[in-house]
Amino acid sequence: MAIVELVRFRLAEGADQEAFARSARTLDGLVKSWPGFVSRTLSGSDDGLYTDHIVWRDMAAAEAAARALPAAPEAAPFMAAIDMTSVEMSHSPVITVTA
Repeated sequence: MAIVELVRFRLAEGADQEAFARSARTLDGLVKSWPGFVSRTLSGSDDGLYTDHIVWRDMAAAEAAARALPAAPEAAPFMAAIDMTSVEMSHSPVITVTA
C-alpha cells in the first residue's frame, strides 16, 4: 500500500531561502534514486511553514528513506537549513489518487 509522508517545518533562523530551494532540488535527485520512491512535492507558505509531501511505494520504503537521509552527504545543506525543533512528520496510507 502506498504511503504519504508529510513533513512540516520552518527554516532555521538566518537560513537563506534561495540556498534552501537549491538544496531541495539537489535532494530531489537523491530521493528519486531510493527504492520505493513515487513522487515528491515541497511547498512553502507565506508565513514560512514548509510541507514536504513524499509518496512511497510502502511503509518499508518510507522507513528506509528516513534512516538514510541523515547520513547522506547530499542532504546536509537541506537539513542544516531546517529548524529541527519545528519538524512534524506523519505517514498515512494513500486512499485515492487524482492526477
